[in-house]
Amino acid sequence: DPQGTQPLPNQRSPQPGPSPQEDMANFQVLVKLLPVMVTLVPYWMVYFQMQSTYVLQGLHLRIPNIFPDNPANSSAALGAQLGGYKIPEAWLLLANVVVVLILVPVKDHLLDPLLLRCKLLPSALQKMALGMFFGFASVLVAGGLEMERLQYIHHNQTVSQQIGKDMYYAAPLSIWWQIPQYLLIGISEIFASIPGLEFAYSEAPRSMQGAIMGIFFCLSGVGSLLGSSLVALLSLPRGWLYCPRDF
Repeated sequence: DPQGTQPLPNQRSPQPGPSPQEDMANFQVLVKLLPVMVTLVPYWMVYFQMQSTYVLQGLHLRIPNIFPDNPANSSAALGAQLGGYKIPEAWLLLANVVVVLILVPVKDHLLDPLLLRCKLLPSALQKMALGMFFGFASVLVAGGLEMERLQYIHHNQTVSQQIGKDMYYAAPLSIWWQIPQYLLIGISEIFASIPGLEFAYSEAPRSMQGAIMGIFFCLSGVGSLLGSSLVALLSLPRGWLYCPRDF
């Protein structure tokens, strides 16, 4: 009978909060983890260059057409329309994705068990250092390609190519020369980003795993923001990315 029922008393016992000793222990762990995660900020600056400066560099390299001019085309208008469609430069980001998809299973199922049997399996910090090395190598390769591109620019050996509504003055070097730097940045992600994520999660206390993961991704965003600031700085007059003749 709804009129005769009485609300049940609250039988749940209050849940005790963390003790001051537990708070102090969690704070000490956080102090130890933060310097490690902060060292990844320069790596994130390098990693996000593949979506900014690498793309801008590719726009100033010769981009081939997907549909080259074919004399067998019955319609001249159709041939001109197809011949003007160039490979989107951002497609080269797929090189990074492909190398991650291939090497992660190889690393987990072949390389790591082999190193474990030989007692040579590196720690998470050593893997992160190795990933930073591959990221540094990617920047060196991109810098070498850029030096070669600028040689053509300084000698006025450029080709004009229209991408969308914008006209770019590019060096006659093929855009495929960018693939090594994308592959290296993909390898660096396997050894820096993934072990860094595992390290942050495994070393965090159970009560702070969510907070530690939030800090990890926040620092990743800080690195991306600093990378965008670097692009804006280099786009100023006399900067590397400043080119008044094209977009």
